[in-house]
Amino acid sequence: CHKIKSRYQIKRPSEFNMIAYKLAFLALLLPQTLGRVQVKTVRGAAAVEEENVKQMSKELNANSRNVKSKSKSKSKSKDKILRAKILDEHDDYEDLEGYIYIYFDGDEFDISIDLEKMSKKCDDDDCYLAIRKGDCDDLDGKYHKDDHEIWDEDDTGFTTNKNGRAAGMLFGLESGYDYGDNKCKAMVIYGPEDDSSDDVKVLGCGMLVPEDEDTDYCDRRR
Repeated sequence: CHKIKSRYQIKRPSEFNMIAYKLAFLALLLPQTLGRVQVKTVRGAAAVEEENVKQMSKELNANSRNVKSKSKSKSKSKDKILRAKILDEHDDYEDLEGYIYIYFDGDEFDISIDLEKMSKKCDDDDCYLAIRKGDCDDLDGKYHKDDHEIWDEDDTGFTTNKNGRAAGMLFGLESGYDYGDNKCKAMVIYGPEDDSSDDVKVLGCGMLVPEDEDTDYCDRRR
C-alpha cells in the first residue's frame, strides 16, 4: 500500500511565528494604552495647575487686604494735620504771607514752613516760630508743657534767602501736646523788627485749623 499525500498539509506554527504574532498584537494595543496614560497625565497636570491658580488667588486676595489695610492706616494718619495761613502782624512786613503745616504722630510732630516776604536777615536762626495760647489778636503764653520748652531759635529756628523766602521742614518736635490739643492755637512767626535791627518781634500769625477746614473754623467753634 502506498500512503496518499494530501495536497494540503496543516502545519503547526513555529515558536518564532508565535512570538511575531504576540509582538504584532502588542503593537496594536500600545498606542491605545499610551493614549489613556497621556489623558490621565494631562488631566492630572490640569488639576495641579488649577490648584496652583487657586492658591495664588488666595495669596493675591490676602495681599490686597493688607494693602487696603495699610492704605486706611495711612489715610487715617494723614488726617492728623493742622494748617495755619500766616498773615503779617508788623508794619515792616505787610506783604508777609504763607502757610505752616504740622504733621502729628501722637505727641510728636513735624513742621513744614513755606513763607514769603519775610525778613532777609534770617541767616543765623534769627527767625523762629512758636505755638501760643490765645489768638492772633490777643496772644497769650507759649503753648508747651514745662518739660518741653521747644519754642525758641535753637529748636524751631529757620533761615530765609535773599528774597525773604523760607521753605523747609523741622522734624521730631514735642511740646507735650497732641493734634487735638493744638487745634485753634496761634502759630506765631518771630523775626528781626526790620533788616537793620536785631530786636525780635512778632512778624506774622495764623490760627491752626484741621487741614480740610476753612480758616474761620476756630471762629465757628466759639
